[in-house]
Amino acid sequence: MFHYIKFVVLFLALLLAGCGGNSLDKMVKSSLDAMKELTEAFEKGDKKLAMSAAKKMQAVAKEHKELKVSEAEDKRIQEKYMTQVQEQTKKMMEAMMKAVTSGKFTQEDMKEIGAMMQQMK
Repeated sequence: MFHYIKFVVLFLALLLAGCGGNSLDKMVKSSLDAMKELTEAFEKGDKKLAMSAAKKMQAVAKEHKELKVSEAEDKRIQEKYMTQVQEQTKKMMEAMMKAVTSGKFTQEDMKEIGAMMQQMK
């Protein structure tokens, strides 16, 4: 579980570190959508949906690595999206904890998702 939490923190740091203009806005929105999908998967106990959302997050992280951003753009994106990202992260983490404690997801399931996310570094 700890590895997954580390991933989420790393992913959000990379995401909010910036990338470039409207592409960055689209990327952040795509990331938020993937996080919402992952939250929904945890709530429903849907492992296929969780893996699909994790793959989407991987794709966004890959795209992020290919873009550049100015300091001003970085600040703009952080100001615009930080609250949304923080709120969605909180929802996702709560859903993840409930999924594990309720038995909808096992520790092994979380390791599998976490391993996929580790590939995003």
